[in-house]
Amino acid sequence: MARRWSYWHILFLILGLIPPSLIFLGPTVLNPSLVNLIDTSTGPNVDAPLPEPTTDELSNMAGLTSDEIITQIEKQNLWNFGEDTTRSFDVIAQIQPDHSVVITEKITQVFRTDRHGIERSIPIEYSGLDSHVIRAMQIATSEGTPDSLEITDIGGAVNVRIGDADTTITNAHTYELSYQIEDVLIINGDTATLPLDAITDWRQHTDSLTYTVIGPSGPLDSRCYQGAMNTQSPCDENTPTPDGARFSASNLAPNSAFTIEVDFPSALFDSSATLMNRSQSVPAAVFAIVLLYLALFAAIAINLKRYRRQRSMAIAGISETFSGPMSLDLADRMQRPILPPPPPGTPTILPTATSQEIPIEFVPPVNLDPACLLRIKDGSKVNVSHMLAATLVDLAADGVISLTQVNKAWVVSRIVQPPRQVKSYELTLLTALLGDKDEAALSNKSTALSTKVRTYVQEVDEQLRSLGLLTNKTLTAGFISRRGKFSALAGFIGMIIIVAIFAAGVGSLTNILIFLLPAAAFFMSGIIFAFGIIIIVAIFAAGVGSGSDSLNFFLPAAAFLISGIILAYGRLSHSGKIDSFTSRGLGTALRAEGFERFFRESESAHAQAAERMGLMREYMGYAVAFNAVTTWVNAMPQAQLEQWNMNTSPLLFATLPQQRIWSDATTTAYTPVSTGNSSGFSSGGGFSGGGGGFGGGGGGSW
Repeated sequence: MARRWSYWHILFLILGLIPPSLIFLGPTVLNPSLVNLIDTSTGPNVDAPLPEPTTDELSNMAGLTSDEIITQIEKQNLWNFGEDTTRSFDVIAQIQPDHSVVITEKITQVFRTDRHGIERSIPIEYSGLDSHVIRAMQIATSEGTPDSLEITDIGGAVNVRIGDADTTITNAHTYELSYQIEDVLIINGDTATLPLDAITDWRQHTDSLTYTVIGPSGPLDSRCYQGAMNTQSPCDENTPTPDGARFSASNLAPNSAFTIEVDFPSALFDSSATLMNRSQSVPAAVFAIVLLYLALFAAIAINLKRYRRQRSMAIAGISETFSGPMSLDLADRMQRPILPPPPPGTPTILPTATSQEIPIEFVPPVNLDPACLLRIKDGSKVNVSHMLAATLVDLAADGVISLTQVNKAWVVSRIVQPPRQVKSYELTLLTALLGDKDEAALSNKSTALSTKVRTYVQEVDEQLRSLGLLTNKTLTAGFISRRGKFSALAGFIGMIIIVAIFAAGVGSLTNILIFLLPAAAFFMSGIIFAFGIIIIVAIFAAGVGSGSDSLNFFLPAAAFLISGIILAYGRLSHSGKIDSFTSRGLGTALRAEGFERFFRESESAHAQAAERMGLMREYMGYAVAFNAVTTWVNAMPQAQLEQWNMNTSPLLFATLPQQRIWSDATTTAYTPVSTGNSSGFSSGGGFSGGGGGFGGGGGGSW
């Protein structure tokens, strides 16, 4: 039978969609990718550089032999023993009133082997100084130099690659890269300091480097440093100009840093920096989130519609449960008399609408025993462990076996002359537990029981078919095992881990791949698996989209996929395999709810029913099946408790379904066995020494 989702179930589903919603907001609102904010363009070609002279040309010009030329080159480190070099690295920095700076880098690179172009790694995150947006970027190259541009987020920096992967070039080529970084002025009282890096770990030897700063007036002071990271060595030239300063250096070794600092009066700039709105593709994120919750509400509607339809069918089938075959046990066992359906127009207490509660039943409908009643009530969602335990208790209540607890261990013993014949599934259970022995303890694990669980469930279903309650359609069976509980707990922990990682700033595809597989391992059971897939899909879409300009595609696409999962869950959850039930079976399942209420809610009904001889003992199997032993025993009057004629306290039967033998057996029966580039991004903050400013970064040939 389908079940209507409870308010707690719906609340859990709503809360379950919060993590993917936050993930969708991550690259758009909470932690947007700064790469997506860069407006790129291509400028006109720049002048071609003079080509590098060949050895023969140098020999002819200077009158030296080739060996002498090579010796001179090696002494002067001009070719760096055949490696690529940077002939010139010229930078112009123009300070804007809004505290931003427009940086233009003109780089002449000499490729001595086949290369594709150059790349620049420009830091955008600085230690203690937050992250900074690059607003716009324009590139230009000399004629004959590939100018394809690729910008990627490499975590704390923007990697700018210029060139064509399918084209190789050699000799000298010039590149001009212009970009604007916001909020780079450091205001300290009346002084505004501009700390900028030209380079921090450029991979090639640099013959000459110049840096020109253009500001609103002459500087108050200027400083520059060249050499290793955090060096205090001054640069070769530091010359103030009427509108800024000029700096230069020569023969910079690979991976050197070059930093300038210029002080201006703070009154010459705006009172506060102009900051770009980092939110991007917000409509796509909002659309995706709305789609998720619309899908959830649709799933709730699907569940409610299915519940009402199946309940209407069950109500219509109740009349059939008063006639037809009944399950017969002991002669003195309480029997439901075979009565004809009430005539039309007769007042009835049976429900006529799906919203009505099923009245309390005092006798099991169709006189089903505990295992059969639990199976027909819960269908494919039945707890097989409770079925097994209830059957064992019912056999003990009927006097077929002896079931006692000795030193906290449950012991099953045969009775020499049992008072009744056992059914096929009862015999299957006893054979698995006792074998050819007369007595056995319920151990933690029973291989024999594990091999018989499926047979036991199938024989229970055959019993129900013989009573006209199930069709010939196969009805699956569920179970609750320690493995399932562990997976649910692991899934919850997995959600916490994912949220924590996301809050820590996971936004790139590279970071996602690091924990994608471990996260997936946490989500391997039931609904937790579904939510695991949802989280993984959301992370993947947000991660891939955050590294490109395709968030408008990835977020809605992921939302459609997740919505499909939610709708499928609403369609399949608690579906109840209704085609496996006959109309009479649906009516019996509905009446079973009323019989369960007899154990859980009606103490006065218990007291009345307890007047019957031996009722407490006879109904203990049903109390075990419904997991209501404590409620059942506490409702009994003292006189009934005094008539309890078993060696084990009745309250101890509440622990029987939790014995590991059941969960181990059902788990075995129903679970198949399955055989970056380091470029000084953390420098800065104090602005004293090489590598302590904004911009800069590494790069070189590629």
